[in-house]
This record gives sequence, structure tokens and C-alpha cells, in this order.
Amino acid sequence: MLMNATNTGRILILADDFTGAGDTGILFRTRTVPVAISLHPDRLDSVSESDAVRVILTDTRTYPTDEAARIAGAVARTAISAVDFAHVYQKIDSTMRGSVGAEVAAVLAALGRTTAVLCPAFPEMGRTVVGGKLLVDGEPITRTQYARDPRKPILHDRLCDIVHDTDPGIGTCECRAEDLPEILGESFGGAGGARIVAVDAQTDGELQAIAEAIAGRPDVLPVGAAGLGRALSGIWLRDAPSASPADDSEPAAGPGARLAVVASGSANPRSIAQLAALEREMPGLPMIRVDKERLTTRGEAEREMDRVCHEVERVVARSRVFAIALSDTRMETPPYQGEYESFVARAVAHAVRVSGVEPAGIAIVIAGADTSHSCCRELGIDELYPQREVVTGIPWSTTDAGIHILSKAGGFGADDALARCLRFCLPSEVSAH
Repeated sequence: MLMNATNTGRILILADDFTGAGDTGILFRTRTVPVAISLHPDRLDSVSESDAVRVILTDTRTYPTDEAARIAGAVARTAISAVDFAHVYQKIDSTMRGSVGAEVAAVLAALGRTTAVLCPAFPEMGRTVVGGKLLVDGEPITRTQYARDPRKPILHDRLCDIVHDTDPGIGTCECRAEDLPEILGESFGGAGGARIVAVDAQTDGELQAIAEAIAGRPDVLPVGAAGLGRALSGIWLRDAPSASPADDSEPAAGPGARLAVVASGSANPRSIAQLAALEREMPGLPMIRVDKERLTTRGEAEREMDRVCHEVERVVARSRVFAIALSDTRMETPPYQGEYESFVARAVAHAVRVSGVEPAGIAIVIAGADTSHSCCRELGIDELYPQREVVTGIPWSTTDAGIHILSKAGGFGADDALARCLRFCLPSEVSAH
């Protein structure tokens, strides 16, 4: 059954990874329209009619295709059965990692829709779609590091080919933004009648045109990254509950943290460059490195974590501002237990425990979606409440545990992004130095 479109104005966002939930969720927040992010797709009791904007993290980016599709469909079905959401946005990776085709097909089925409009473009971060092909900083995606992603490598440049990797039967077509209204009026489908329309976009203006073509279409599922999300938010928020366009300013002050930690488990060269810039811009900042080479056996991993925790205790005793990061070594050998990012998260949690600082005085700047999610698990965080965008694509959120979180995708941000975020977290008299 097609989901009933009403005037409730409530918005549901399904995000396949942690940083995507944050960088898109924040775009729908105003002073009078709150946003809540659920980190547990299997525990959705908090989803209710009181939600103006609800983001649900499915966390399916790296899952096997069948499991990713099952979870995405089940979450969509559960959410819309609990709340009459007027709008649904499926947030995916701007580089199309994950099981995009299978997950979109599953969500379409759950919503009772047959058409999805796909555009992962995020021009501000160098992601564009030209002639049906995905480019990063002007280069076809298969010529970039994302083609070598150890968990979900991208094997094709064309969006429709990437879709068909995980759902060969779904119908696809390509078009330009200006042709989208006409394409949506045509009869077209694949197996079961479902179709995905992949749309070109190189500019925010083209994303706006896509948003305007689909924003009033309850039969169409928008699928994309934060770029399309930003365009849709300006339209959908006009009808959101409690929306007040005259009073949509962001909170001015940061957390004023007494303990501020940068945590990076990302192997993305962009995050590595940001850590190097952080050390240059904030000389003397303690940097605790977790050695990947010592995490591949049980004994070595235990000894390495003991060393790191002792180092954390030593640093916390003299400084409440520091960084914890994985070594830059490229490793093919899997870690002893969990993912490499989980060891960074354990070190962060230890720092929080031994600091003696109350949760409201703690801020953590995290690079990498998996690192962010691991940190939240270790710290007992189940929900986030985005407050403002500190740097493009990097939101500041409060949490149900009281701790402040700033999260960024590994490949997002200029070289000074981590330094800017860390300074934002500190009291003004500290950040000025």
C-alpha cells in the first residue's frame, strides 16, 4: 500500500552510516524543529508522533547485500507503521559505497512505491554526477581511492552499473535535472515495476531543481547524500511541525568543554592530512597513537591497549585537550577482535572514565563513521540531537548521555577541519590560544 501523504509534515531519514545520519540530519534542524537520530535500528520505541524529524541509522554500509536490504526494508516498514511520516529520504554515501541498489529496492517495497530518484552529488565536497557517471574532484570514481575501499570498493563509474551490482533486476535510467519532470511522467520499470532514475548534478542549483521536481511527489523516494538533503530540507521544512521560518537561527555557543578529545580511526588520506594539520596548527597537542601492527593477535592487542590506556591516564593528568588516532600504517591483516576503529573507541571511553569530568563538559571530535559509531557504543550513547553545522558536513550534536559529539566522514573537510572543530568545542578563552 502506498504510504498516505498527509499534512503532518513529519520527516523520516534513513541513513546507512553514522556520519551520513549526522551531516544530513543537521540540515533539517531549525530552532523550532528538533532532530533526533536513533543509533539502534532494532530498538525504535522512541520513534513517535512527537517527532518532527527522525533520523534512523541502519548502519548497513558494510553489511552483506541480503542483510543490508533486509534491515533497510524492515526499518522503513517499522517506522512508517509507527508514525505517519509525510516525507522519507534515503541517505546513502556520496561515493555510492554500500548495497545501494538492493537497499533502495527494499525501501521502495516497504513504502509501497515504485520510483526512486537517485543523485549522490555533493558539489561542496567535490562529488558530482555527469553523464550518469560519478566523479570525485573531477575524476571518475574508479580512478580514486574509493575504488580500493577495503570493505566496499567501487567498481564502476556509472550510477546505474553500481546499482545493478546489488540489484540486477531493478529498472534504471539516466537523465539531466531539467528533464526529470518529463522522465517521472513516463511509464518505465524493471522487475516488479520498480525503477531508479539516476540524475546528473554538478551544482547546488541542479540539486535544487531535482528537489523541486520530487518534493511534492509522495510516490517518489528521494535517494542521495547531504547535497540533495539540503535542497529538500528547504522545501519540506515549510510544513514541518512547529516550523517557524522567521526564527531558524542556529545555537551560537559551542560546548565549552572541559575535556575535548579528537578521535580518528579513519584510514582516508583526507583524515590523515587533517591530523597532520592539527599537529601543525596546535603545536604541543598530545597525540596518542594506537599501533595497528600490534592489534592482530590477542596477546599483542591486549598489551597495546594496556600501553595506550596508561598513556591516556598520563596525558589526562596534565591536559584535558588531546587526540587519539590509529597509526597511519596500511594493514591487510585483520585485527584480533572487532575493527581497528573499536580500539580507538576503547581508548576514548577510558579517557572519559578517568577524567572525572561530568558528561556535559565532554566533547569528542571524531573522524570516520565506524569510529564514531564505536565511540557511541563504548560511551552508552543511543540517540543524538544535532545542534548546528560547525564546518560543512560536520555537525555538533548533544546526546542522551550528555556528551557532545562532532562527527565527520573520513573523506570530508579541508585540512584545518579537525582543528576548527576542536577549537569550537573549547571555552573561548582556551580556543583563542
